[in-house]
Amino acid sequence: MGGRHSHGREEIEKWFAALFRGNLKDSQRTDTVRSIRFFSPDLAAVDAETVITGTKAADGSELPPRKGLMIVLATKQNGRWYIGTFHEAEYPAPRGGSANAPASTPTK
Repeated sequence: MGGRHSHGREEIEKWFAALFRGNLKDSQRTDTVRSIRFFSPDLAAVDAETVITGTKAADGSELPPRKGLMIVLATKQNGRWYIGTFHEAEYPAPRGGSANAPASTPTK
């Protein structure tokens, strides 16, 4: 969630492989879809809240859960959905707190 830009399957796989050998080795991610907007039967934008637990600091200690927003643009090809673009950002830490909190649940 640090703002890195990767392009293409090979570059993305290389980046994630390094992360999962390092500070995300014991992590677990949970995504909760908050909305899906279909622009056509084959194109959709997905907004989800994400929580990552088990992230390690440089000294090996476990960091508090990391919470954020994930935005995916998905396309349907030959009956299967694929991620075309994927963006995520961590929620800021609350004032006076050390762990970030999700925004309030959006209203429709």
